[in-house]
Amino acid sequence: MNIRNLFIILSLLYTLTACTKTDTQPPTNLFPKTCSTKTISWQGNTAVINTNSKQTLVLIHNTSQQSFWLNHPTNQPMSAGWASQIDADHWSALTVENKKFAISCSTLNPSKILNCKKLITVCVMPKTQFPKNMNGGFWVTENKFQPALIPAIKARKITW
Repeated sequence: MNIRNLFIILSLLYTLTACTKTDTQPPTNLFPKTCSTKTISWQGNTAVINTNSKQTLVLIHNTSQQSFWLNHPTNQPMSAGWASQIDADHWSALTVENKKFAISCSTLNPSKILNCKKLITVCVMPKTQFPKNMNGGFWVTENKFQPALIPAIKARKITW
């Protein structure tokens, strides 16, 4: 076998390997069928979740090819941080109780505001049931591939 044939065979093997999906690569799917985008609005670069002030489950999908921070802008100087990193094609879920809950996006380092509308999709799970002792707004699960998202939510005894 000469060098040229060896190069062709190695090139073919590389191409086949690079084009084949692996079991660890998750599918990029849409939200669960019952998840609604009707209560999501956009104000500039920020997503706004409009709720009835009842505890609500929100799903966020990073549809971009970059990692960044999800933030909840707040005017309270001593407020606990809401920032959460989300990687490309990853999902996060949070609960909110505010009537209008804003989510902004920013680069990891240095911090620069990004246009969330170009980076994420957001939906609200209607008729969500929370355990009686689970109140307030918090990250339910963060930065997961889609196959791990729903099991992580259900592990916290949240159902719909």
